Amino acid sequence: MVKQKKTTPIKTPSLAPSKKFTSDSYDLITQNKPINDISRLNSKQGTTNLLSTQIIKSGDITATISDAKEGNSFTPTEAIIFDYMLAQHTRSNNENSRTISFSVTQYMNDRNLKDRRNAKHQLDKGLQAFLRTTLSYSGMKRPNGKGKRPKDVDAFDGINILTSAHRTPDGIVTVSFSPEFNDIITKRGLVMPYAKATYQINPQKHPHAYYIVRKMQEQKRIAYGEPNADRLRISTLLNAIPSLPTYEEVKKTNRNYSGRIIEPFFRDLGDTPQVQQIFKDYAFLDPDGQPFTKDTYDTLSYEQFINSMLVVTAWVDYPEESVKRWKDNQKNHIDNAKKSKK
Repeated sequence: MVKQKKTTPIKTPSLAPSKKFTSDSYDLITQNKPINDISRLNSKQGTTNLLSTQIIKSGDITATISDAKEGNSFTPTEAIIFDYMLAQHTRSNNENSRTISFSVTQYMNDRNLKDRRNAKHQLDKGLQAFLRTTLSYSGMKRPNGKGKRPKDVDAFDGINILTSAHRTPDGIVTVSFSPEFNDIITKRGLVMPYAKATYQINPQKHPHAYYIVRKMQEQKRIAYGEPNADRLRISTLLNAIPSLPTYEEVKKTNRNYSGRIIEPFFRDLGDTPQVQQIFKDYAFLDPDGQPFTKDTYDTLSYEQFINSMLVVTAWVDYPEESVKRWKDNQKNHIDNAKKSKK
């Protein structure tokens, strides 16, 4: 067994250093618009295949995968590996280093995997997909079109995620982010608590659960302290679940919106053990803001479904104190910056 390194305090990129962060239930990863869009790359949706090249669109990100011999270049498994690499980068507490290392044993423990051969295959396939991928990002504009929001990432074109990835025979994985992508992680990111149970979701059994909990964790961090921090409209969530078919796709075929969209959504939310380890309790509110009843479920139309709301009423071990401190630090940082310009 490979000897594991001791956990070190984690520094918050782009803001004043945080105090020590220790949690048995949460890692920290960097999130921003392009990183979040990358986590939702999925070969099932928004994909164009040109000979051996695959082009996948996710939000404002366009990923071009060269030599895409396998049609499923990106699945929820690749998304979890991506998040895992981000967490290793944050754990390193050194934003100037582009290289991270971890063992296959560590990866298996964190993901609760039992089959070492399958774990190595997962990592090899995922890392190869990231090595073959170049990214373009269109950037975000203010709603009125007048310039960019503060902290937005500038538009970019043709950058690599990784420059190298290697696994030794004794199971040590070493990965280097490209200089450009490392800047996206460290210079324009917001630290987000990431429930470790997310790593352990089985995408083969529950293909949609990862995307649901990932999006709700993003919302919790971005809107922390606001009334909407723990809630999202279902229509917004569906846009973050590329493993589900779109309304237009179902309309062109059998129009079974319940069987292909609504039921799989509820099933993965209710039947995935790791969801219960992240959301202590949650509820659905109908378009009128009333809690779902049994009758609501039995008579739910697609229109009612997408205009309903998922509300996480309680989280399991969420690091409230740390996030509140970071939010306060961020506000002070912005206020001081405004004062210095006067």
